[in-house]
Amino acid sequence: MSQLQLGLLAIGALVIISVLVNNWWQERRIRRDMVQRFDGPIDDVLMGNKAASDPDADDAFAVDAAEDLDVDADEEQNFEHVVEDEPDADDEMEEEPEWEVPEFTASEPDDFETEEDEPVFVDQEDEIEEPEPAPILLQEEEEAEIEQLATEDAVASLTATHAPDEPVSAPAQPATPLPSEVDTQIDEIAIVTLDGTASGVVLRELLSTMADFGKPVRWFGASKSEWLPLTKEYASHHFSSVVGALQLADRSGAVQAQGLRDFQNQISELSQQIEGELVWQEKRDALQYAQALDAFCIDVDVTVTLHLAAGISGPFAGTKFRSLMEASGLTLKEDGRFHFTNAEGDTIFTISNADQLPLTEEGLRTSSLHDVVLMLDVPRVGDASNVFKQMAMLGNRMETALNAKLTDARQRALGDAEIEQIRSQIKSIHAKMQERQLVPGSASVLRLFS
Repeated sequence: MSQLQLGLLAIGALVIISVLVNNWWQERRIRRDMVQRFDGPIDDVLMGNKAASDPDADDAFAVDAAEDLDVDADEEQNFEHVVEDEPDADDEMEEEPEWEVPEFTASEPDDFETEEDEPVFVDQEDEIEEPEPAPILLQEEEEAEIEQLATEDAVASLTATHAPDEPVSAPAQPATPLPSEVDTQIDEIAIVTLDGTASGVVLRELLSTMADFGKPVRWFGASKSEWLPLTKEYASHHFSSVVGALQLADRSGAVQAQGLRDFQNQISELSQQIEGELVWQEKRDALQYAQALDAFCIDVDVTVTLHLAAGISGPFAGTKFRSLMEASGLTLKEDGRFHFTNAEGDTIFTISNADQLPLTEEGLRTSSLHDVVLMLDVPRVGDASNVFKQMAMLGNRMETALNAKLTDARQRALGDAEIEQIRSQIKSIHAKMQERQLVPGSASVLRLFS
């Protein structure tokens, strides 16, 4: 037993003991009061002849006694006091009972007897206790209620204290319900749970026979406590669950009805082949959802561009432009554009040739540039409004260094008011994406806007 249970039992015992002691004390007090009430008539033995000869006094005495003991009139009529011949006064004084004793004895002196040869005051203790049954029963009920409440409190306290610490036996499951690489907002996800396990080799062989669904599909398997991609690297693992996630849309549009049906049918066949239970993560019309998602992406797919065009000094040298880009922290990549990246290596904005010709190191050594474009892909950047401000500041520096002219896409000069207006529009776009539970710049959004 815990210390809390022992403490509650001790408290309950103390309560019960205190109630019993209180009852004993109350009973003793009542008995003493009754003794004092009858003390006069019983001690006055010399008045015995008068009591015997005066029936009215005897009746009054009996009525008073009945009222003091709270005995019903019907019960009082069962007692018939008869007084024997009185002995001498001296003998009576010698045989006077000691009324200071707290409890009545079973019999009294032979001087007072009933017609049934029983003492007059026999069973006075019982008569005193007769009016008390109700309080005694109430006492027992209170004790039972106290004990019950104490037990309930103990159980509740033990449950609140120890329930979280009790070990829970459960089969090994993945650390997260789904792989972090999939997203219910942009993927149609199927989960196949096996009764046993299947090797990565078997699963890869079955997946290799599946057709092209028109959109990327990601496959993962639950091995022990983690999700692993079903790639050749993990072919030797055994998996208890399989997840297939078909991307519903990207910048080329929504998934086609045929591709979605093929994916659903082949997932069903896979679950039968590996004897697993198939569950779809989202209960929805996948085709209708994909089309609505594509429409939303079109609405928020915005790219902000700034143009840096040749000014009154004419085209600017490619070598000077390259040196300025590298000094500002931009890197020329294989796609022919300069990229400004964050600490994680993700592209924040780019600068490219306005005529769509890729920039190369060799070309920049020998050519001049008439117009370059600073480009910010709004959905793909987390803090796009501040990134745009940073991009505009770089454009202003380049404008001064190259004697060029910085304008927006409509050939309008940029001032502080125009920059703040564009930033406000960017914030509005990001707010819409957040409402759709699409986090700008997240891995899922990068897949969606690709």
